Amino acid sequence: MSIEEFFRNLESKENSVRKVIGQVLSTRSVIGFLVEALFARDERVRYESAGLLRLIAGISPQLLYPHFNSLRDALDSKDSLLRGDIFNILNHISQVDSQRKLRLLAEDYGFKPAL
Repeated sequence: MSIEEFFRNLESKENSVRKVIGQVLSTRSVIGFLVEALFARDERVRYESAGLLRLIAGISPQLLYPHFNSLRDALDSKDSLLRGDIFNILNHISQVDSQRKLRLLAEDYGFKPAL
């Protein structure tokens, strides 16, 4: 499924948001797909992906922890709204940060995780 198809499904009146979120939470490849979409050229794709990742992070932050490096790389974006979303996601991930990666990130970016 392409990112365009994914968002068309999300907008479809036939699919509820809960159903789509359920699909996202049950499929690790989709989570990887959403993380990659944070680097898309299309602003809407980046924001929609960040929004879904925020929802996932709030429910199951451990599913995003394997994508820490990509999320950290997304902080280099010039888009301050996107960076804010990424900080929010990382804040949720801090709850499951078994390797203490976020402490180093805090030093580099001034990020204060809720540890």
